[in-house]
This record gives sequence, structure tokens and C-alpha cells, in this order.
Amino acid sequence: MATRYHNLVGTTATTIELLPPNSKVGSINSITISNASNTYSSTVSLFIQDDPSSGAKSTFYLFRNIVIPTGVTLLLDNSSMLNFDKVTYGLYIRANATDALLDILINS
Repeated sequence: MATRYHNLVGTTATTIELLPPNSKVGSINSITISNASNTYSSTVSLFIQDDPSSGAKSTFYLFRNIVIPTGVTLLLDNSSMLNFDKVTYGLYIRANATDALLDILINS
């Protein structure tokens, strides 16, 4: 089963898989991304990506390079935006090269 709670910590550009392709997750109601850092803003991108056997991946961004200031939480609660083919695509988040300290919660 897919994990709904994630922490992203890093000082270099980091990508983590939030939900793998074929994760058998139902509808996603919302996602919160909280910047838990006391010092740095974080620039993040959220995207879906497939993992075909050919190796040529398709990537589609839900948002790209959004700056989340220190102590701020971004709430994504538009269910149509979060509705994608979860059999074919996985959900990923990327934080740019800063001292990222993000808490991610996926509500389904």
C-alpha cells in the first residue's frame, strides 16, 4: 500500500516518489505540503510520471517551481486536479537545491 505521509529533507535537489505507479490508491482529496524549515523557503514541483519498460518516461507537472515560504503550508484540494491514472502514473515531488525540510500529507 502507498504511504500517505512523507518527509523531504535535503541540501541538494531532491526528488521523492509519493505514490508509485499502480499504487492502488483511490481518489486523492487533498495534498498538503508544509515548509517546516525555520530558515529557508523551498521551491517545489509536483508531477506525475509513468515508468514504462522502454525507459522513455512521460512527465506532467501539476505545478512547477512554486516557492513555499518558511512556516507556510500549501493546500491542494481540487479533486479534479488530483485525479490521474494511478495505474500508469506515479506522483512525485521535487525540491530545488536548498535546505529543504518539507512535510507532505496525502489525504484520500
